[in-house]
Amino acid sequence: SEPVDRPQQQGFDLGTPISASRADELSDLDVLSSPAVSSKESVDTIAQDVLVIHLVAAKGQTLSGDALLKASTDIGLRYGGMKIFHRHASSDGSGPVLFSMANLVNPGTFDLNTIQSIKTAGVTLFMALDDLQDPLAAFDLMVDATRSLADQLGLNMMDESRSSMTTQTIDHYRQRAKKAQVSSADGQS
Repeated sequence: SEPVDRPQQQGFDLGTPISASRADELSDLDVLSSPAVSSKESVDTIAQDVLVIHLVAAKGQTLSGDALLKASTDIGLRYGGMKIFHRHASSDGSGPVLFSMANLVNPGTFDLNTIQSIKTAGVTLFMALDDLQDPLAAFDLMVDATRSLADQLGLNMMDESRSSMTTQTIDHYRQRAKKAQVSSADGQS
């Protein structure tokens, strides 16, 4: 049987705002903190368990859109719905979305016509655990992609509260993904 397409969520709470001192360093960049949630969305949609990893440029630095585009496509991310990048189940861009990547700078989107000339403070990778058939495998793919982008682009990995991403945080996220997988399996039996 074919999986049922679920409506795309337009606004995730992607964490707490960047500190005032960090925002000042980013000068005129409008840093994304919490996109407005559409009034059309249900309470169930808003309450989804979402794993978030921020990739942030070093103090006083920005990330070039040109480098970001190349690195993103190299790891299998594809530009798509909501004007952000997505990693699909299949490398050809088909199948369900496993995780997505938004711009850390408001409005959180990318314009392919101008991406090669933009500068940004970083990006946010996120996944809605409730929407995934195999959240644990998707999480492992997201962590690998995040590490690859961080290494290639010289970015700092941060958790949902914008603290440095530690091994313990990754393990905690993995446990959340495992719990979602068990809940998903229980719901299907």
